[in-house]
Amino acid sequence: EFFFNSAGTAAAGLTRFIGPAGNYATVSDAHIYNSLQRFPLRIEVACDTAPGAGQSFTYTLQVNGIDTPIVLTISGGSSFSASYTSPTAFTSIPTLATFSFKLVTSAAAAAARHRISMSTVMKAI
Repeated sequence: EFFFNSAGTAAAGLTRFIGPAGNYATVSDAHIYNSLQRFPLRIEVACDTAPGAGQSFTYTLQVNGIDTPIVLTISGGSSFSASYTSPTAFTSIPTLATFSFKLVTSAAAAAARHRISMSTVMKAI
């Protein structure tokens, strides 16, 4: 399992990259290397403060620094988490790759701390 943590709050109206130990302005500072033949199986995102009415936090899984179609969104004044499970979407992801998450916060979203967990499963050889 991989864990990503903003290690502090991410401000509104910014794009940040969430890695294992913080949020960064560039993806190269945020990635984690998947050194084993394993696929993502489930992703869960959570924040300690809801984005606010009409606001959102959007998380995009990146592989080797490139956006994938796997996107999770937390929106509104009472949402604190979201999850994604789709084995067919994950099977197209390379197993030996770097993973990171791009976080986009809407213009007036609350400053919040973000946590992401990504469960993996070993690839059959």
